[in-house]
Amino acid sequence: MFKDETLVRYIEELASKTPTPGGGSAAALAGCLGVALISMAANFTRGNEKYKDAEEDVQKVLESARTLIGKLTILIDEDSITYRKVQSSYRLPKETTDEKERRVRAIQDALKENIGVSMDICRYSYNAARLCDVLVDKGNPFLLGDVGSGIAMLWAAFQSSLLNVETNLKNVKDDKFVIEAKKTIEPMVREIDNINSSIMEKVRKKLKLEKTYVT
Repeated sequence: MFKDETLVRYIEELASKTPTPGGGSAAALAGCLGVALISMAANFTRGNEKYKDAEEDVQKVLESARTLIGKLTILIDEDSITYRKVQSSYRLPKETTDEKERRVRAIQDALKENIGVSMDICRYSYNAARLCDVLVDKGNPFLLGDVGSGIAMLWAAFQSSLLNVETNLKNVKDDKFVIEAKKTIEPMVREIDNINSSIMEKVRKKLKLEKTYVT
């Protein structure tokens, strides 16, 4: 699968005229990279006498990051697998009444499964974003730029997967499923924006960076 390919091969596949891997898979990869940067910042803090007050918190960050990287890595492939099911369901025959009914059920099941993967990418990216605060406040200051890069990638991963969730929910006919999905995702949407803004502001302030405006 894609997660076992070389980085060069994966990028070639992503750039090619094939539907998979696509935006969802790339979002999962972006999430992995974001968490990896957070983990790197934590590793450069752990065991350093200067930051001993943060040792326990940093260890928790590393444990959480390890788990999240594993989950997001799996989703690099899972998004493509479930999207292929969506494609296949749309290709099912629809000549008879029974065929039409089977096709509709298959489409709905496949859409829900793919939405579930996208929701997981959002959830794991959100959970990873929540790890950043301690590293900005107590971590090795030489890694502040990496924490900033990490939160930027996690935010991008979340937004990319959110786009997939919203797009596919429009085609789901199960109102209860749609309501529950929106109820789950909406608080994370608001919170990750706040986290991203807060972390970036702290990073820029600690690095003494002025805002850059492009006109």
